[in-house]
Amino acid sequence: MSNPSSKGEKAEVRDAGGRFAPGHKGGPGNPLARNVQHYRRLLMEAVSDDDFVSVIKKLVADAIAGDKDARQLLIERLCGKAEPVEPAGDAMFDRVIRVRPVKVLLPPGAIPADPNELPQMEN
Repeated sequence: MSNPSSKGEKAEVRDAGGRFAPGHKGGPGNPLARNVQHYRRLLMEAVSDDDFVSVIKKLVADAIAGDKDARQLLIERLCGKAEPVEPAGDAMFDRVIRVRPVKVLLPPGAIPADPNELPQMEN
């Protein structure tokens, strides 16, 4: 790796392993990130806690009423998206599912603390 000099030589941008060399911050990043941040801030300001709780309650009610998409979304948000993995050599299983845990923050009171307070799902 060479160092830039007053003669206008360019320093090596990457090291032997392909990583950016010291003194080079890399690319410009995501040019749309500032816009996305702005829109997210507007969304957060426009949706009150009560509005959000209403949406969550509607999602839960739809899932309980049998809406397959609502059930899948609710499970993925609470438990993490299931990732198919190769079977571990056991012919009994065609497919094994591994679930990645996800931390979910819900407003207080969004879901009853006692599971018995939820309506029962019909098969």
